[in-house]
Amino acid sequence: LGFLEYSFVETVEAMHPYYFIRATGGGLFLIGALIMVYNLWRTVRGDGDAVPLTHQAVPAE
Repeated sequence: LGFLEYSFVETVEAMHPYYFIRATGGGLFLIGALIMVYNLWRTVRGDGDAVPLTHQAVPAE
């Protein structure tokens, strides 16, 4: 039988900055997904808030 060079706690402590970066990336991914859902919802709902065109097309001479 062998022994571990580093204990589990030492490994977790050494990986702490990487876990923080990974959690930050996951949070940004989640925010992006929520923005996408909001955009899809607004697109499908189609409130008709768009400004109507008041100008008529002028035919070419």
